[in-house]
Amino acid sequence: MGKIFLQMPCLSESKTYTDRQIHEELFDKKSDYRYLESSIQTFLDINIDVFDFAGIHAEVNGSGKSISIKFISGGYVGAVPVRMPYDGVSRKDIQIFPRFENQKDNYSELFKILDKIDYSDELEYMNNRYLNLPFQLKPPIYNEAMEYIRLFEEASRYRWRKFENIKNMLNIPSGGTDWNEYARNSYDPKKRLEYPSKRNVLSINHKEWQELVYVLELACEILNDQAVPVDIRLGYQRYFKTVIYNARNIKPEPVKEISFHAKDPDCIKRLKKQAVIILHKNSTTCAAWRMDMSKIFERYVQYLLKKSTEELAGREYNNPKIHARGDRMRWGLKYLEPDMVSVINNGIVFEDAKYKSHLYSYNSDSELLKETFRSDLHQIVAYCAFEPADNKKGVLFYPAAEFRKYETLFETPLSSANVRIFLCGIPFCDEAEEETIVKLKEIMA
Repeated sequence: MGKIFLQMPCLSESKTYTDRQIHEELFDKKSDYRYLESSIQTFLDINIDVFDFAGIHAEVNGSGKSISIKFISGGYVGAVPVRMPYDGVSRKDIQIFPRFENQKDNYSELFKILDKIDYSDELEYMNNRYLNLPFQLKPPIYNEAMEYIRLFEEASRYRWRKFENIKNMLNIPSGGTDWNEYARNSYDPKKRLEYPSKRNVLSINHKEWQELVYVLELACEILNDQAVPVDIRLGYQRYFKTVIYNARNIKPEPVKEISFHAKDPDCIKRLKKQAVIILHKNSTTCAAWRMDMSKIFERYVQYLLKKSTEELAGREYNNPKIHARGDRMRWGLKYLEPDMVSVINNGIVFEDAKYKSHLYSYNSDSELLKETFRSDLHQIVAYCAFEPADNKKGVLFYPAAEFRKYETLFETPLSSANVRIFLCGIPFCDEAEEETIVKLKEIMA
């Protein structure tokens, strides 16, 4: 039997597995078919931690021979191992990959977007659970190389200095003179006035920075590999010139393990942490991992809105805080935080990005979709209360296969105020950027 338990895109549902399919395909015919319902419950109980980590929800329907199960993925991509109910051992893996409607290489499209918006979402690992197929399911290593080069560029601006102990010859004695070596050489009249000495010099060219430069060379080799998508490989050439120039006078020091110190600056700590991942790129093990697509989608929408707002001579504010004053319970909120606020022609537009499957499931009548949309709608309407004008405008963004726009006007007979809410589907792909910006300008104007 294969080691892949399930492969599916995020924000989607798997097929519904019947009792026979559960027994044969998922449990490899090793569970007791007579007690299949009990096996399913055991399976869910022993994998509750990895399902929570990967954002996967299992939906079980029926009982006995009519029992069925399907899996619903959330806003994470990644890979996790699952334990089997018949022996409690992790024998298979679940892979959740990005959802792009028109792309074959989903990770290539994702990292093109990350590069464009100049954002890097740190991968999260579940260090006590390891994949059964580490080489096939571990995150693309060129993503880690891209992150290392970005961090190295940031660290090089810090100009990290440390004291380096160097040895040289002086013509007069000093506090660092090595008298034992002087005694061995002073028999020679020509060396009688040469004093071997050690000095501590504050320098950029110290051993730890040399090790990080060595890892930089490894990262550049990874990104120059022919297996890396051409768009990403060419797009990162601008970083190569900068980081290589900054490290031109540093001799790389080969290293297998990176040492960490509590006194290291924060930017160096982040760089060292990423260097460990690059050094272990050929490791035969890989922990369960995930990436939060909701953060990436929010940043992508902010990127699109910034461009469209600038073309309309407006201003864009990302994640502004609306502070609360007065009486507040211990469980109360200190502030509200909309994802985006646009100020155009003295008007204020509040926007919120939600990485949810509503516009992928446009014709669905799911109660879950209704309740989550109700919550999202109430949230954006609450933000619009801070617009002083009677005619208020708010925008909700969801991912979609193509650009969509739905407009709803909320009015009350109690006052002249009204709220116009736009529900926008944003194609989460690089090719549709220009078209999306044009249509966003029509809404914002």
